[in-house]
Amino acid sequence: MKITVRLGVTAALLSVCIGPSASVYAQAFPSKPIRIIVGANPGTPLDLGARLFGGEMSRRLGQPIVTETRPGAGSTIAGKAVASSPPDGYTLFYGNATSQHPVLVKENSLDATKDYAPISNMMVGAAVFYGRGSLPVRSLQDLVAYSKANPGKLTFGTPAPNYDLIMVMIKKSTGLEYLGIPYYKTQDSGPPLLAEEVDFVASSASKFTSQLPTGRVRALFATSRSSLLPDTPSLADLGLPGFEDAGVNWGLWAPNATPRNVIQVLNSAAIAAIKIPEISAKLVAATGYNPTGSTAEEQMRIYNASVGFLQEAARLANFQPQ
Repeated sequence: MKITVRLGVTAALLSVCIGPSASVYAQAFPSKPIRIIVGANPGTPLDLGARLFGGEMSRRLGQPIVTETRPGAGSTIAGKAVASSPPDGYTLFYGNATSQHPVLVKENSLDATKDYAPISNMMVGAAVFYGRGSLPVRSLQDLVAYSKANPGKLTFGTPAPNYDLIMVMIKKSTGLEYLGIPYYKTQDSGPPLLAEEVDFVASSASKFTSQLPTGRVRALFATSRSSLLPDTPSLADLGLPGFEDAGVNWGLWAPNATPRNVIQVLNSAAIAAIKIPEISAKLVAATGYNPTGSTAEEQMRIYNASVGFLQEAARLANFQPQ
């Protein structure tokens, strides 16, 4: 009996000295509300997506999950808020971490390999290229032919640097010629296309779904297949492979150094939430992107592939981050 008591006291003292074990900490997490910070305005697809799967994660984790919007600087404002938060799993970033990388952002840039801990890739989205309805083209081949027959006239509304870099790679592969017209935000490129002030733009699959039946806008091609636009060919379909890594990947990230067991708890809840058919259907309808759910390792692989694509495009274009 004395031996048992002594062992018990020793174990208790060790617990005080070194803190709870990993398994105990994982069981205790979460013990308070979790914040998901998105770098977009309220009501945007990114915000709606976080609220949709966040609600189901909350139910599974037994704690409230609050979605907070901090738009601006290509999600870098939101990303910095998360990266500088305590690495305890209670403050998360949701969005496209690639858009904050130094290859695209000059000041206060973030590199997910150093600043974040991956949880799960949640959505994969194609960059879809839309032409104005009166533009006499129906395909990428038509677009290239039109640009060569009308040198200096074809205009591309550039809503973000990553879309512009995708165009650099398309130009390299096809000889497409165009004039880039930059816009401050992705949503700013929609009205000029509808007003026929630019010839074509890049955006998400859900951007112009209401306009496609009217003929005012035409989906020409995409970096990958979209379930929302089943008749729109991917660049791979057109004989240009390698653009699958160029799309948008919305992932759930924690601050770097977040304990692995906490990541595992969040990963299980995130994947379970996004795999629910009702939630998946709502996410597709709201964003035009395809729900995924992945391991943390796969999320980082996707991130590195996307960064690699943009770095090569930036090198070819002699692109300087803004």
